[in-house]
Amino acid sequence: MADLDYNALSNQIFRPETIEAIVSMSSLPDGAEGNGPDASAGSALPQELPILPLRGVVVYPLTAVPLTVGQPRSVQLIDDAVLNKKVIGLVASKDASIEEPGPDDCYTIGTAAAVQRLLRLPDGTIRLLVLGLERIRITEYTTNQPYLKARIEPAPEKTEQSVEVEALRRNIGAMFGRLVELVPGIPDEIAAVAINIE
Repeated sequence: MADLDYNALSNQIFRPETIEAIVSMSSLPDGAEGNGPDASAGSALPQELPILPLRGVVVYPLTAVPLTVGQPRSVQLIDDAVLNKKVIGLVASKDASIEEPGPDDCYTIGTAAAVQRLLRLPDGTIRLLVLGLERIRITEYTTNQPYLKARIEPAPEKTEQSVEVEALRRNIGAMFGRLVELVPGIPDEIAAVAINIE
């Protein structure tokens, strides 16, 4: 396989998007699969995703996390995902000492993610920045080669609305506001945003 110019490719394929657009899931990154007939009900995600097992890392929705991949199958998964503008599934492996986790070595709850930036290093590893999009559940692995692929379904977190939850939310907001007052480098605007989170 010819070496890819990841910086140029990344700039062409993955243009920065606002968090609001990603959160709304009204569209996946430019041209990504997911709005077609194979999309999961109630979600813009496709029913099948390539799965990247993570060792010692968990990626949550709405978080940007830097990752380094070096296993040949993981490098191929990232190459294919970037070239085809696909969303990938990220799941934690149960045992971080296993070099190439299989389906039985991975948790079934993970996160659908988009590759935002990546860089190929001289030693053949890839450093990438992924953005978690939505919580997913793996229902069935469909293939192990050349990398893991699985059928998935959205697994939104269930939140309860009660007086106790509202009291906890307000208490956390007040504690964060106090933290902002005590730490000189944190802007006041961050406290305002944290207090207004619902």
